[in-house]
Parts: sequence; C-alpha cells; structure tokens
Amino acid sequence: MSDFDFEFKRQLIHGLVGTCIAVAVWYLKPTYGRIIVLPLLLAVAVFYAIPKIGVNLHIHNFLIEKYEREKDKATLPYRGSIYYALGVAPAVFALPVELACAVVMTLSVGDAVSTIVGVKYGRVQISDKTLEGFIAFILVGVPAAALFASVPQAFMLAGVGAFIELFSPWDDNLAIPWILTPLAFIL
Repeated sequence: MSDFDFEFKRQLIHGLVGTCIAVAVWYLKPTYGRIIVLPLLLAVAVFYAIPKIGVNLHIHNFLIEKYEREKDKATLPYRGSIYYALGVAPAVFALPVELACAVVMTLSVGDAVSTIVGVKYGRVQISDKTLEGFIAFILVGVPAAALFASVPQAFMLAGVGAFIELFSPWDDNLAIPWILTPLAFIL
C-alpha cells in the first residue's frame, strides 16, 4: 500500500469522526453537548489501556495493522486518537457550543485535508509539512468552521490552525485545539 493510500484512509477517519463529534455536540446543545467529553475521555482510557493489557482482540489487531503508523505501533499505539480526544475535550467543555464545533471542525477537516494534499501534491517543504498542505488547510478549514461560526471567526480559526499545523513542534491533534480554544474566547 502506498503512503498516500495509507494516509488517505487514516485522514478520512480523522475527518469523519471529528465531523460526527461536532455534529453531536451541536445537536445535543446546550444541555447535553458537553457530555460528549465523557465518551472522549473514556476512549482515551480504552485506547491507552488495550495495548498495555496485551490482550489479543481482533478489532485491536485490525486497527493497529491497518491504520497505525509504524513509528507509533511500538511507542504509543492509537496516539492520534488519544491526542485528538485530549485536544478537543477542553474546547467542547469550555467554549460556547458554536465555537467548540468550529474548533473541532477546523482540526478535523483542516488537518485531514492538509495531510492528504501534502502527501499527494506537496512539493514545497516547510519543516516536515508542505506549503500545499498549508493552503489546503485554510481552503477547507474556513468553510468547515463557518458551518458553526461566523465567517471572520472561521478565517481566524483556520488561518491560525494552519500555521500551528505547519510550525508547531507538538502533535497537531493537541496543539491546534489547545491554542484555538483560548483564541476562540477572544473572538
């Protein structure tokens, strides 16, 4: 399987699951929307514990084999999922529903598309990312965030998110929502 095919599958899941989280928070607002944090944190515990327990579960083996990057299999399986849940939980818990959904969509759709475009079409390297992925993040991040926030807010979230994706030394599933959450308070 090519790098593109592998990343496309991973990023498709990234974008779809994140969109489902944003839609669930939106439709469960205002009373129950924040409850989404509980299954997210439960998922963190499960994804962290299963590899440590060492049980031979078919679904675990399938996910590790088909969707986990080689570098993460030995060190921290499900790293992307764990960091994603830990990243978006503060936004969902602390922000008004509209902004929380906009932050989740910025991360989910912007990050997924930037990776796909960067792997397939990336030519201009910046750090370990590409200029083409950066541009794609903004082009899809703005309309994704604008589903829940105003257009100026969406431009701010997607623009800052794209820069975080490009330059942050930390995992983007943590860095993007952790930086966008306090920024959203200012918006």
